[in-house]
Amino acid sequence: QATTEAYLGTNLDEKSHLDRITSQKVVDLSKLAAQVAGQIALRLVHDHILRLDVTKYSDVITKHVNAIIQRVDALKNKKVDKIDSLSTQWLNSARGSYSRAAASLNIDIQNTDLNDLEMCRIINNRIMKVKMMHNFLSPYVSLRDVPFRHIFFGSGRQTTTDLEKYLGDMPESNAGFNIDQVLNDFALLTWTIQGCANDLAGDIWSLDNEI
Repeated sequence: QATTEAYLGTNLDEKSHLDRITSQKVVDLSKLAAQVAGQIALRLVHDHILRLDVTKYSDVITKHVNAIIQRVDALKNKKVDKIDSLSTQWLNSARGSYSRAAASLNIDIQNTDLNDLEMCRIINNRIMKVKMMHNFLSPYVSLRDVPFRHIFFGSGRQTTTDLEKYLGDMPESNAGFNIDQVLNDFALLTWTIQGCANDLAGDIWSLDNEI
């Protein structure tokens, strides 16, 4: 995906070039993609509840948030200019909100009569919002410029990996450190995770969240 993404919308975005970079395996790859799509379609038709374990994202979020907190603490130890204005409290709180909401959703699934189609529809809507555009696919970057906009598994300016790298690469001299950019990135990341928790759990304020 990363190899072909650079050619999207250019003169190289054509079959002969795709044949070359896939070692003439376009047909084989197309068959595999069709088989996967077929299995997904069968599951969507057969299963009443979507097989997406939203709790797995809890580990992903925790890993990235902890990495960011460690980097911020390191910068504070270096006494980077204006770094004291950066708090990780709300980001960590959003992480906790998601973990609680995901666990609560799993409990709801366990307690739901899978023959109750209306309840299954409501639960499936909550699950799908984790994957859909208005959650972990960042709305703050252009789809044309960044086709894969996932904040954890994507590539580009909107990802947590990019933020971690920026914080971790800061030299001892602190030259070029843009605190306003970092504060903005923190706000967007926190709001994205919190928004996903809201959709999973409904009224997140009932979970003793003080944001």
